[in-house]
Amino acid sequence: MDVNEIKRTLSVFRDSDTDLFEIRLFNPLNKYDIYSGIFRDADKAIENILRFDDKYNIYFIFNQLKDAMDGYPQYNKMIKGCEAIKDNDIKYRNWVLVDLDPVREGGVKEIATTDEELERARQMALSVRRFLRERGFFSPIVSMSGNGYHLMFKVDKLENTPENTLILSNFLKYLGSKFTDEYVDVDLKVFNPARVTKLYGTYSRKGGNTPKRPHRLSKILVVPECIQSNDISLFKNLADMLPKTEPINRYNLGNREQFDIDNFISNYGIKVHKDITMGDGTRKIVLSECPFDPSHKAPDSAIFVSKDDKAVSGYATVFHKILKRFNDFGTLENIDYDFKSKLFETFLKESISKKNW
Repeated sequence: MDVNEIKRTLSVFRDSDTDLFEIRLFNPLNKYDIYSGIFRDADKAIENILRFDDKYNIYFIFNQLKDAMDGYPQYNKMIKGCEAIKDNDIKYRNWVLVDLDPVREGGVKEIATTDEELERARQMALSVRRFLRERGFFSPIVSMSGNGYHLMFKVDKLENTPENTLILSNFLKYLGSKFTDEYVDVDLKVFNPARVTKLYGTYSRKGGNTPKRPHRLSKILVVPECIQSNDISLFKNLADMLPKTEPINRYNLGNREQFDIDNFISNYGIKVHKDITMGDGTRKIVLSECPFDPSHKAPDSAIFVSKDDKAVSGYATVFHKILKRFNDFGTLENIDYDFKSKLFETFLKESISKKNW
């Protein structure tokens, strides 16, 4: 445990030194061994968690608690098994977390990362930060969680409402659809108001502490010289770009015509670069190149399929039905480029006219 780094964390992520925050402890060897403590004073919190440093994972809530939460029994102390802070206990949001989590070898979850896996998460964090800054976001705080990388984007007392929660959930899903690959996953579950994250300055303990997969000390890496708040509209702009699951209607025939995306890809000779399952079960089928525009290549050319096997965005069924009209042309590689462009234009018009987008 690095006491100075913990103090820095509790200072950087709070608007005032008197703001309430919760510390939560998890025993990685016993899922029922959980402690909660609510504090205003950082020194008091550190005094209470020092004795847990040798075997617990230590987290904190980075959004603002309601003032009444100092009436809970765990105020100024750590208590085992008591009721922890819930989403409704959050007064407003101070931060939006983007968590880049490396995929461990074999998909195993509860183990530490190797240096190579951690480096992949660092590279993705750089890519995500660059992407968002190009779209108007202010620079985030960058931290290493012990096993992955965190980007924390400041928001100015964002109301804790279902509407804002949905925007942030869809924002993360959009980032996941764009960046999640076979090496690093954009965590889609960290959108809720009472989300806990690593208390930077404490160790991340997952699995055995081995030379290949060590328990690392989490830490803040970059704090912008001037921390600026991001307007909710920035998150909404990207959230609104998230593909929507196609509703059953009279145009896609509901369940009367079962659409098989794998047969569709095979029948039309579409080359797949990689096939990835994202955190929410959605398949991200990255195409080697767009069948209508060869200049549009992986990783930006992709089809998304929800976990119940319905193509996302409404385009796949419409796309499929349009292509059926041109079976005589064989595979898409045999179709003239100009003709494919016209076909794609037809596809767009039909999709939009049927309100499937």
